[in-house]
Amino acid sequence: LSLTERLTAAMATASDLVQLASEVVAELHVTFGIYLAVIIRLDDDGVLRPIASAGPLAEQGGRFLLAEQPQGNGVTGRVARTGVTALIGDTSLDPDYTARDPATDPLSELAVPIRVDGRTWGVLNLEEVNPHAFDKSDASLMRTVANQLGVALHRIRIYSELEQALVTTLTVLG
Repeated sequence: LSLTERLTAAMATASDLVQLASEVVAELHVTFGIYLAVIIRLDDDGVLRPIASAGPLAEQGGRFLLAEQPQGNGVTGRVARTGVTALIGDTSLDPDYTARDPATDPLSELAVPIRVDGRTWGVLNLEEVNPHAFDKSDASLMRTVANQLGVALHRIRIYSELEQALVTTLTVLG
């Protein structure tokens, strides 16, 4: 509950997408010690691109995180395509898991769709070193976080559109 309270406060004041995403993954990492927390945006070209990440794997950067991933690949791609949460106890058994480095690959993954205006905007993805690190209650909590995030992203988009309309109006009046 304290996590959702802190995230709600951060989301209520955020005015920038990257700032908001960075605060969310940082809070998840600090609160739960997550090995990797990443928010991945699904762009109009069908490619998933990370916009914020936290945790030891995030610090490794390019060695682990894929800069771009087609929507047709990986667990996050499956979640983006289907809009269904993926709770994976052992990544080695999931046919969609993209193995990168056996020495550092996580064994558990929880990927939750982020929806804005009824469509999948992206994915909140958490990964852990140990197998079966996440359970149904974790999935429920992350769906709540993703829902709050979707509302905040919608608010940021509407605010940006309103600001652009104001600039256009002032330009026409000028």
